[in-house]
Amino acid sequence: MTGPAITSSPFALRQWSIEHEVRPHLAKVFEKKPEIQSVLMCVGQYWADEADDAVHSHLVFSSRPTPRWPHECEDTYLETRGDGDLCSSCAWGSDEELEFTWLSWDSNGSAIRAWQALCIEGASQEESPNDSYTPVLLARRTEDGFSLDVVGPVMRPWLDLPQTAYPEWFERQGTKATEVHLEARDAAELPFREAIAQAPFDDGPRLVFADWLQQRQDPLGEFISLSLSKQRTDEVERRRQELLARHTEAWLGPLVRVVAPGSADFSRGLLTSASVHFDASTRELANDSLFSTVETLRFGATSEVVFSPTMTALKSVAGVRSFESLPASVEEVACSLEAVRRGVPARVRRLTIVCGADQDEGQAIEAARSVRTVERLSIARGSFETNAQVELRDGMGLDLGGWSPAQMPTGWWLHVPREGAATLELRGLSSSSSSTSFRDHLLAQVLERGGVSALRLRPNDLWKPSRADVEGLEARTKLPVEVEAAAPIDDVPPLPPPKREAPAPMPVRVDPVTRSVHLEVVDSAPITAASRLPRFPLFVLIVGVLGLIARACAAGP
Repeated sequence: MTGPAITSSPFALRQWSIEHEVRPHLAKVFEKKPEIQSVLMCVGQYWADEADDAVHSHLVFSSRPTPRWPHECEDTYLETRGDGDLCSSCAWGSDEELEFTWLSWDSNGSAIRAWQALCIEGASQEESPNDSYTPVLLARRTEDGFSLDVVGPVMRPWLDLPQTAYPEWFERQGTKATEVHLEARDAAELPFREAIAQAPFDDGPRLVFADWLQQRQDPLGEFISLSLSKQRTDEVERRRQELLARHTEAWLGPLVRVVAPGSADFSRGLLTSASVHFDASTRELANDSLFSTVETLRFGATSEVVFSPTMTALKSVAGVRSFESLPASVEEVACSLEAVRRGVPARVRRLTIVCGADQDEGQAIEAARSVRTVERLSIARGSFETNAQVELRDGMGLDLGGWSPAQMPTGWWLHVPREGAATLELRGLSSSSSSTSFRDHLLAQVLERGGVSALRLRPNDLWKPSRADVEGLEARTKLPVEVEAAAPIDDVPPLPPPKREAPAPMPVRVDPVTRSVHLEVVDSAPITAASRLPRFPLFVLIVGVLGLIARACAAGP
């Protein structure tokens, strides 16, 4: 099947890949394996693997509503019991199963440009899939097929822009990036957009704009109406997603040169939040009127931090290195510990301190003590290894959790009040911060401080606590555990392990005189791509050979 040109925008290539590569493959999985209820698709870019920085896929299959991530394979050699799910590495047991276990795409070509923005930096084939891959899509079985949702954020915004990629990659492809050609929006829109900018949190001007657009057969009008509808049914949401996949880049207009399309959120019909990448050639775009409806900005790791008077609705920012030129409207900030030490403006009410590898929560809280206006303090990092005792001000809450390179929360998060019930929730899938060990680190921090009377589990689309979750957390914390506004779901049986074919006995001959062992050479069937894959760990073969040697020696000449 011929897809779009490899020089198309990353967003366009990714949408084509989802519809023509991922969906058909998942349809085959759900059709052939009725016991599978959900599939998690992950992507990883191996810097040390091939010259073109190939992007690979990895699937995790589960009988649960959401597969566990990080995933643990059952492995006798490594003495791991497994988590009841199966993945591309441990799910196949026969050549027939390979066709659905592995997702095939052009890992050295279009997949690079389509998916690399969602991959973490610096992955390697020498690491486990949990450390190299990032979850991006979640498929769930439904009555009429399956749903498919994006769960992975844009990790590297600069690689999701139409005009950017690694220059040497384009050179190897013998081409160059597609030039950005945008159709100018109708000047008649300006009065409507100005009215929206003057009242960015009022739906009235947006609905007036939507009616005007629909009269002109503009799909943006339908999208705004659906986004503001009081009846957000599954059908309405499906239609919204269809329109987004088709028109996101067009609706971004000139901002497509600084806003990663895969990160753009149009929750109220117009651009509301996004990950951005500014440089010297694009910083002037910060003045574009399309930024007037944006409430949240996340600056990429390599981006210049740029603000403008146009950003009148801006309330939350992440990835800032200082508070210079921070708009007066901003009340929520996620920043480094160093930025906090340089001083936080008094208007900041919610502060997230992102700790570095050599920093701990005690240092972060100490730095935040001088910020008297903060009402909610969040400490984010990859793991918590400190036993620092935290003294919170009266009325001040503390959140502990994981942080993503996408400049947003991920993994387990725990809200700790000064007294009362703590709340646990899963806010994203991450190799480190959505693990059981990370969750237990958070709980240990709370239990050591005391003052917590109960634990509440907050269900969401990623995590619906089971009865086993409740019982396990009660046993670990010795606290009453309840699920917020819902009952725990029933536990489901794990997926059955694949039935692998036993290897053929190895032809061994023992010399009767020297008692040396020789392997006989026999004719074999032609080697295929599937048969190259290891069916049994090497140690099984070694143990088998040693057993034959021992029996031959015991039998004597």
